[in-house]
Amino acid sequence: EIGTLKRKREASGDEGPRRDQTPGTGTPGRSDDHGVSTTGASVSPETRAEMLGATAERDPRRRDAMRERLGETVGKSESKRREVRERFKWLDAKHVVDDKGRDPSHAEYDANTVRVPPDLKLSASQKQYWDVKSKFRDVVLFFKVGKFYELYEDDAEIGCAALDWKMTVSGVGHCRQVGCPESGVDAATAELVRRGYKVGRIEQMETAAEAKARTGSATAVIRRELLSVTSPATAVDGDLPCVLTSHASASSMDATAAHLLVIAEGLPTADVDAEARAKENDESSRESSGEEKARPTEKKKDETTIIGFAFLDAAAGTLRVGSFADDASRVALSTLLTQTSPVEVLVRRGALGVSAATETALAKTPRAPKTISRVSNTKGDGVSFFPSNSRDADEELTRFFRLNDKDGGVCDALVKERLKHHPLETKCAVAALASHLTRLRCAAPLLAAEIKTHSVYAPNSTARLDGPTIRHLELLCGPDGSIEGSLLSKLDRCVTAGGSRTLRKWLTAPLRLEDDIAMRQDAVAFFGGFERLERRGSEGEEKPETETACTSGHFVADAAGRLQRALRRMPDLERCVGRARAASAATTADPRALPFPLAEKRHARRVA
Repeated sequence: EIGTLKRKREASGDEGPRRDQTPGTGTPGRSDDHGVSTTGASVSPETRAEMLGATAERDPRRRDAMRERLGETVGKSESKRREVRERFKWLDAKHVVDDKGRDPSHAEYDANTVRVPPDLKLSASQKQYWDVKSKFRDVVLFFKVGKFYELYEDDAEIGCAALDWKMTVSGVGHCRQVGCPESGVDAATAELVRRGYKVGRIEQMETAAEAKARTGSATAVIRRELLSVTSPATAVDGDLPCVLTSHASASSMDATAAHLLVIAEGLPTADVDAEARAKENDESSRESSGEEKARPTEKKKDETTIIGFAFLDAAAGTLRVGSFADDASRVALSTLLTQTSPVEVLVRRGALGVSAATETALAKTPRAPKTISRVSNTKGDGVSFFPSNSRDADEELTRFFRLNDKDGGVCDALVKERLKHHPLETKCAVAALASHLTRLRCAAPLLAAEIKTHSVYAPNSTARLDGPTIRHLELLCGPDGSIEGSLLSKLDRCVTAGGSRTLRKWLTAPLRLEDDIAMRQDAVAFFGGFERLERRGSEGEEKPETETACTSGHFVADAAGRLQRALRRMPDLERCVGRARAASAATTADPRALPFPLAEKRHARRVA
């Protein structure tokens, strides 16, 4: 019998188990170096490499899937994770629906909301969280529990990946969760905002003793509310912890301007050439009289679309509005995107949304926006609204100022007066911006913003550089989309953040008039920016170059050096003005009485 078995193995090419097989290669009943027991067939090197990569991850889903493939017995923790996944499977892409019950394939699907199953069993505190999360699915929400802040489910995945926090399924959440003590939440918020996420905090608005006194019950639930949401486009200097920037000054934000851009696209209109229209009428008259039909002529159509826009620089406290007529190639829109480099863009969703040409322009921007939010043109409670007619736009602006400003009537009339000479698309863009900021609980930047008109192509005074030209000349961005390798990276020797932002504007709109160029050069020379190596004496003879180099060169260099040292000690004045404006409007924009620790911390950041 032994000989028969040997012959069968030799015929099939199976040599059987070998005693010199190393640990961890799939021998039945043995464990590898990483504590994964394999009870099935041998593991290939590719599977083993994938296993090691998965076990190094902190995501329980990938780890459990790999353990199932290896045949490992599932323990209590894995069983609990499976129960949690089954409990929250309605968050998966296959099952998720918005608050109106629409799946992602629907044209009006709202990715910013999610429907929580009504039969889901939740504790009182967890019900507070999911009531907020159902309306703010696009926001990473920190939930305050005692002295800790926690992230749940999808937000926990973000915290695990971005902040390297360990994910668990234990605790009061009864779901996947990560967290940190309250001393580290500011740094975590700043890091998530830097990565492009919107971040909000559901704070405890009272203590446990105050909750008991309010309800008269020993098991009272602490009242919690969502405070303002911070995003890369709405953050004001002082809202986030200070970090050291490239300009060696304490600042909580990047030196470049972070714009929130709203685009309102009108319906295209076709302008037919008069000569082509006359030929077409001539053809129709010949056809009616029985004459031979003339050779068809091509009509020259030039489809133009009115595009209104508004972009907010919350850190500087400015709002720029305008409009332009663009062709099918969206050259003017590409120029606007190149000039502003927005970090977030708002567009209309649904049948009245943006065209394919606009989508292409957004995708081809060298520095693509971190977030493109699609807003519905249907009103609803707690959701953003993008009006499509003048009446809805006026009503939305009136509601915004009455809700967020005690002098709402005055501000509302002032804004409408500024928008009086702009087309409907611009007014709709500003109204959509107001609705968006109301949803995020951060109306202060818009309330205090200085409103001015922005011209994509400045008339007469500057050269006309469109978006493709700026991109091909690599004025602002290199081939990979970053600043490295661009003309801006070679010229930017500014010691202040405001100087770098001004230089960026000058490169996109260079002067073309000789008088303006001379005036700018004189200003630079006044502050010691040029070395005058050639001077003439009293009798007109030219002084030696070495002599002038010794006299003027050292003087100019010394003057420029003193000026640079003085400027390095100066704060970012533009951001300081924006912070002061936001602080002045914050008291009216957020009339809620905050607990003393939160109010004290907010006040300290604003007056620092």
